[in-house]
Amino acid sequence: MAAGEDPHCLHRRCSRQERTTSPLFHVNTPGLAHIFHAGFITPKQKFWCAEAETSPPWTVEYNYTDVTVYPGNMTPKEDKKHLGYCVPGCTNYEFDHDFWVSTMITEWDLVCERSWLKTLAKLLLFTGFALGSFCSGLVSDRYGRKIAIWVSSVTMLVFGVITSFVPW
Repeated sequence: MAAGEDPHCLHRRCSRQERTTSPLFHVNTPGLAHIFHAGFITPKQKFWCAEAETSPPWTVEYNYTDVTVYPGNMTPKEDKKHLGYCVPGCTNYEFDHDFWVSTMITEWDLVCERSWLKTLAKLLLFTGFALGSFCSGLVSDRYGRKIAIWVSSVTMLVFGVITSFVPW
């Protein structure tokens, strides 16, 4: 490869736009993980009530019929329909860790009466994206698109790396 050639344009001569877009794409790639993370940190999980204010078995209403529900360790493995019920007065939920070991849902018990917090977290995330897009539009109008894109990309990269080291 000759001096000054871009490794992304080996077969032909690159335009100025391709030379600036290629490194920008590589800087943006870690930042794009923020968009797709919601499906991985708030997945649907199997859960059951381990302790409640009343003793088991519990009776809950499902499809206008009463269903008897047992704590997770008393539920037969072949009978999966007993998992995922919200027992009134449940004080401790347990989760199936066969596939997902730790998620937002398991860390903060975001099931039943607290399930709305999972939606709130996603709402706040995408509100931040909307505000960031709006503000970067204002920056690009004032200072130019190239500076706005680079500043946004580097900011996403830095905070993406910092986020990976946050203990919780």
